[in-house]
Amino acid sequence: MSPRIEVVILAHDHRDALEELIGNVQFFVPEAEVVVFNGGTDEGLTVGLGVDVCPHSIPLRLGNLVPFHWGVQQWMREAGVPFDFLVVLDSDQLFVRHGFAEFLEATMVNSEFMAGGYLEVPARHYPDWDEVRRINYSWKRYWEPLYGLPHPAWGFNPGTVFRREYLDRVSRFANAQKILKVASRSRIYGIEEFVFSTLAGRLGCNPIRHPGSCGLVSGYPSPETFARCLKDPDVFLIHKVHMEMDAPDRQVIRELRNGGDPDVGLLARFSEEHGRPEPGATPTWSASTRARLKDLYFQVLP
Repeated sequence: MSPRIEVVILAHDHRDALEELIGNVQFFVPEAEVVVFNGGTDEGLTVGLGVDVCPHSIPLRLGNLVPFHWGVQQWMREAGVPFDFLVVLDSDQLFVRHGFAEFLEATMVNSEFMAGGYLEVPARHYPDWDEVRRINYSWKRYWEPLYGLPHPAWGFNPGTVFRREYLDRVSRFANAQKILKVASRSRIYGIEEFVFSTLAGRLGCNPIRHPGSCGLVSGYPSPETFARCLKDPDVFLIHKVHMEMDAPDRQVIRELRNGGDPDVGLLARFSEEHGRPEPGATPTWSASTRARLKDLYFQVLP
């Protein structure tokens, strides 16, 4: 018997891209039930698309998806939605192969939480990313008393998977509501990537990193990485894909869906024509000044 998979897509706009993602999920993961969380202001975004909308949908503030996660989990508990795995997707993701249900059963047999890409479990030393540094500034004062942990964990959000047991444990955790209340008003960009991965560790959910994480990155995969992902049996999702419907990464994935042999060279030609941002650009004085002011802010507030 196939596991019951609930796929919840976070969407704000770009109805055409949303429609393609819904069809993409239904093709590659036919076992899944698809629901949309409308995080924007267009109430007609999903009209005629044939999917349910999470009743806790609200317009979201840029950089804080905690109300999205919490709204979805509340709805699933309240409605008694039957599921084994909850998968959350951003609207700039697409599946590239079949077999996701079997992959989840095998990969998460001993885990209730799988981060979409990178995962760092609680530890004293972290990379000096702005948001990591800032949550550490406020950790001792605001977060440690709620979690009961000396350090946070964090994991990449797009493509995160929760087992049903994770939601059960969160619902029984006495401080869950307090954590979510503080996190919902936090100004730390990407706060959800700390909140739910740290809960996974605190509640004994044995958090793991997606073994196909080379396809789940914060930017657009390079043409070389994209081609490698198509050959990697652990890569089921690509993030990011361009939102433009004629973008070459979308064309390649459509060809896969149609059973063809896609021309991955499209990606390289597109990259050459449009260029790539220079890596390691030095921040301007004003940008670094704003960064220092934000650092001071998060030494006082969460």
